[in-house]
Amino acid sequence: MKKAVTVCVMTSVHPPTDSRIYEKEIKSLLKAGYRVVFINPQKEGGEGNLVYRKAEMPAFRLFRLLAGPRAVYRAAMACQADIFHFHDPELLKIGLRLMKRGKVIYDVHEDVPRQILSKEWIPKILRGAVSRWFERREKRLACRLSYVVTATDFIADIFRSCGCAHVAAVHNYPKLSEFAVPPMGTRENAVCYVGGITRVRGIVEMVRALEYMDVKLKLAGTFDSPALEREVKAMPGWAKVEYAGQVDRADAAAIMSSSKAGLVTLHPIVNYLDALPIKMFEYMAARIPVIASDFSLWRGILEEGRCGVTVDPLDPKSIAGAIKRLLSDPAAEEMGENGRRLVLEKYNWAQEEQVLLAVYEELAV
Repeated sequence: MKKAVTVCVMTSVHPPTDSRIYEKEIKSLLKAGYRVVFINPQKEGGEGNLVYRKAEMPAFRLFRLLAGPRAVYRAAMACQADIFHFHDPELLKIGLRLMKRGKVIYDVHEDVPRQILSKEWIPKILRGAVSRWFERREKRLACRLSYVVTATDFIADIFRSCGCAHVAAVHNYPKLSEFAVPPMGTRENAVCYVGGITRVRGIVEMVRALEYMDVKLKLAGTFDSPALEREVKAMPGWAKVEYAGQVDRADAAAIMSSSKAGLVTLHPIVNYLDALPIKMFEYMAARIPVIASDFSLWRGILEEGRCGVTVDPLDPKSIAGAIKRLLSDPAAEEMGENGRRLVLEKYNWAQEEQVLLAVYEELAV
């Protein structure tokens, strides 16, 4: 980089502490010497080469989808940025408008067209049509931008197949510095789940599995609805849950590092089958075995590293059986070591950071 380059990072949804956006991408850009203006829904202020700009968002989802992009666009137009990097699909249209001001990157965290097929707030009869409409629109607009950055190779291949010329997969792998690795013998007789708490991410089956064993579940995250929270807390297995609520990065890492295994038993819905859930790799970084849904992609990773087991995520007895086997198996410690080694060698942010910075070096000329 030959001159000081200003980057405008934009989100209308994610918090200013978001793991991918702030902890990984923004911190990597700052370390590389870029100036960053971070437009987000919550925070205003400044810290050296990082400036926060708050874009006011309506409380209701529909109003946010309509008014949120305009708020972000107004804030972005006030930036004297060279590169604009946005993280939400509802910002696609303003991303195209910002091409007149500089280079624009669309950061695709998830396979949104497939994700739409499981969105409960969209009437089921409309999901297929909405998914097809969004996919056509997303690909048409994205291919006119400077770059598309994706969280998985699967999503990257989708954009390449529709003619996008500049696509890079920047995987959301963990930063090793966040994870302490105490000896397995010092850990509690507990498994953990850290992340968004929803029905399709398996919370009901996880808590039901506790009915079949004397093991604690260390749970951290936010329930996606009060109704689901009431339902789960009324289940018999809840008595064995240690619920921490929403936690910061340090507390999340501490929960993982004090457990004997990590759960990532998401339901087999279409947008999860080819996903790479960050929590699976964070468990590996924390040196604990992984208990994951029996999806082909995930099974291949765990078998490659000999660092976990797969289960039927819809069967609480299958989940309970895997937990009991792992917690009594002397080989579990070796699985944890294998997972940590695999992250050190392959699945870590330090390597992905180089891909991100290569994209920026290309655009900053």
